[in-house]
Amino acid sequence: MKRGLKSQQSSFTKLKTEQEAATRASFRVALEIAKRGKPFTNGEIIKECIIAVAEEMCPEKVHLLKTVSMSANTVARRVETSLKIYPLNCSTKMDMLSGFLWPWMSQRMCQILLRC
Repeated sequence: MKRGLKSQQSSFTKLKTEQEAATRASFRVALEIAKRGKPFTNGEIIKECIIAVAEEMCPEKVHLLKTVSMSANTVARRVETSLKIYPLNCSTKMDMLSGFLWPWMSQRMCQILLRC
């Protein structure tokens, strides 16, 4: 009975750790996309490329990489969350966002939205 419970707990702990790793990976890729001023839709392309590499180099990990969410909406949320968490100065935020989030807005409008 104890062994069965320990096995279940171990499975849940491993799953939680894998999910946390997938979330961290998603945040890191989203920040790299934002730093380079690339469209959020690039997240899906990057994910497909990572999976292709994994299929060739470490096929046993492909299932884990498929759990990393990189949709455009997810990347946008990750960038927004990161901007709230990490203390970036206003010019860094402007560099990251103004060129591709709101290209039709003036710099002043972006500053107002970013509360700079």
